[in-house]
Amino acid sequence: MLIPYLGFLGLAYLWSLRQRYEPEAAVPLTHTWLAASTTTVAACLLALLGTSLAGRYFPKNTLAPSFTLHGAYCLVFGLAQWPHTLWSLPFSWQRLSWAVMKQAFFYFFRLAGPLTLLSFLWGALLDWGSTSGYWAAFPAQSFVDKLRTAFEGGWTVTSAGLVVLLLILAPVSEEFLFRGALYPALRGRLPGRAAAGLSALLFAVLHGSLRGSVPLFFLGYFLAKSYEHYRNIFIPIAVHSLFNLNSCWVTLYL
Repeated sequence: MLIPYLGFLGLAYLWSLRQRYEPEAAVPLTHTWLAASTTTVAACLLALLGTSLAGRYFPKNTLAPSFTLHGAYCLVFGLAQWPHTLWSLPFSWQRLSWAVMKQAFFYFFRLAGPLTLLSFLWGALLDWGSTSGYWAAFPAQSFVDKLRTAFEGGWTVTSAGLVVLLLILAPVSEEFLFRGALYPALRGRLPGRAAAGLSALLFAVLHGSLRGSVPLFFLGYFLAKSYEHYRNIFIPIAVHSLFNLNSCWVTLYL
């Protein structure tokens, strides 16, 4: 199944190269460190409080802490879009249109094939090293086991909740943090590639998985470049969601 799927992604990549879309306006893409750090600290504090309460009052619900964590980031960064709040941190928004969503699909297909292949190659290298005794085995990301366990019995409330988390809450909250807040703050002090690389490195490290670190680094880098080029936070959010959907498909069926 892997080879045909990679072939499909290769054809989709060639098709996507023929598509062109330009942003509607060249809007500023820099934030002060004070605004970015204040908003991020507020989001982290609310997330810590929320996950602690979720673990205390819903100890058997394994998704409750994750929902609370990502929900806290969405709430705080969403409130920061209001111009007169204490931690105002406006993102670069453009209207959500069919043209914007098409561009997200095109950009995703430019990344999906190379990143999927890179993920398999990197995983194969880690497995080879562990079986050869060069290093210990490295587990997959935590969502992989949760996803397989959730779908063992087909569609349930747990599996549906996990899909909502992976396809909506996680892309929105992580793009708000890494591309909406962190990248513009770095962009004000560093060249574009350095800012994109550093934000991508933090994006990969904070996922806490060596097995997923390399593809996540490149994903984070190109998501930052997409935000830089299109000046529309909807683009990296949609591409991130499609990447997670692709990861779910690969995990369950390949």
